[in-house]
Amino acid sequence: MFGQKATTMTSPYPTQPVDPPPQPWPAYQNPAYPPAAYSEPEPVPYAQPAPFPGVYPGNATIYPPMLPEHPNAAAALVLGLVGLFFPLLSPAAWALGVKANRQARDYPTMWRAGGLATAGVVLGVIGTIMLAVGIVMFAAFLAFAVLASGTAVR
Repeated sequence: MFGQKATTMTSPYPTQPVDPPPQPWPAYQNPAYPPAAYSEPEPVPYAQPAPFPGVYPGNATIYPPMLPEHPNAAAALVLGLVGLFFPLLSPAAWALGVKANRQARDYPTMWRAGGLATAGVVLGVIGTIMLAVGIVMFAAFLAFAVLASGTAVR
């Protein structure tokens, strides 16, 4: 035991491959200063100019700027909404909405035909119908009151 030479033992398992040691990063080299002057890239010979109105390669479409809504359109919508509670304003909403829609149709390069004017027309019509029903009901109430009072008008 003490006088014997040590023997190396071999492992019964296969040895794993060893990765090579990592290489050090190369030293930083300062680029040439000042940088080279900028030059325009060479035009591609097969490139075509993009066709107007804004259809570009890659299906990216550029739309023209939106036209403004007719100024009476917002007024028609507001009067239509208020006209639901105060029906005397509803005919004005109807008229302003029709005027805004007509002018937007007649001048398509100046005004955009939008939903504000149409909503004002619809609310104006609803309010005007409510006003007409209210007037008929008030007239019927007056007629009933006069007939129920028992006094005849002679």
